Amino acid sequence: MRAPLCLLVASLAAAAVACGEPPPPKAPAAPVVEAPPKPAPTGAVTRLEVEDVVHAGPGYFLRTLETEPVLDHNTFRGFKLVTLPTTDRWKAIDLRNGDIVTKINGASIAMPDDAQAVFEKLPAGKSIVVEGERAGKPFTTTIPIVD
Repeated sequence: MRAPLCLLVASLAAAAVACGEPPPPKAPAAPVVEAPPKPAPTGAVTRLEVEDVVHAGPGYFLRTLETEPVLDHNTFRGFKLVTLPTTDRWKAIDLRNGDIVTKINGASIAMPDDAQAVFEKLPAGKSIVVEGERAGKPFTTTIPIVD
């Protein structure tokens, strides 16, 4: 019984000696400085921009431009881009006032649920492919998403 008691006392004494002096101070951690995101090349968007817009919701995005539904004999054809923003970023993307957007990334946007599903999938893609009609003729434009 004495041996375990001596072992316990010795352990406590060693612990007391070890705890007697504070450990040497640690060097302060270097502050984490994140580099500002690189701007997207002309005609492209960054994934962070896409994620931010999707997180804000379609209502936020739709406030940045004016659209109106286009019907053909009471059948939805697409959304007409009435007024696009005039920023350099928008000017670099091949979309024009008057374009009728019919699909995004190959999917219909005719029904609200369809448009919402397309919108939510945008951050996972490598690009945003817009299909539609321009001056009565089909067009497709691809907007790269860069990391």
